[in-house]
Amino acid sequence: MRDRFRTEFIAAMQAKEQELAGGRQQLAAALEQAKAAQAQLQQQQQSTPSSSAATDEDAEALRCARADLAELHHQLDTARDADAAKAQRIAELEQAAAAHAARVAALEEADAAKTARIASLELSDATLTKKLAALNQEHDDLLVCLADQDKRISDYRARLVAAGQPVSEDEDDDDDDADDKEF
Repeated sequence: MRDRFRTEFIAAMQAKEQELAGGRQQLAAALEQAKAAQAQLQQQQQSTPSSSAATDEDAEALRCARADLAELHHQLDTARDADAAKAQRIAELEQAAAAHAARVAALEEADAAKTARIASLELSDATLTKKLAALNQEHDDLLVCLADQDKRISDYRARLVAAGQPVSEDEDDDDDDADDKEF
């Protein structure tokens, strides 16, 4: 995307440069024509015998030619100033485009890093979810075993009572305390 933007920007700047070059050529051609007209008038003045009517017309033509020449010089200077301003603007825009391109590259790099981090976290999450499921299954299995053991103890107590052996309720508590101390 930034390459397309840069290509379009460069093409637009080249078109402006060509337009300015064409304008410069037109001004230079007009300046040359005015200089040629001035030189021609000066030659005519030197070669023509002096007559007051002819001299007045020639003087007026010379004055007009000089005014045209001054105007063309002014237009040429204005065009040069405009060229300099446009060249400066082009340089500023190229710097801005380069800064934006660098920012886009940095953002793309950050995005890639975040995408990699997300993938890593998703993999870690899947692994931890599997471990949790295994632990929950093991916990359930241990609860089933504990329930079986409680049932056996109750059955053994019932057998002892049926056999006439004395069984106290405290023995159950003592056995649990002894089991707790072993661990």
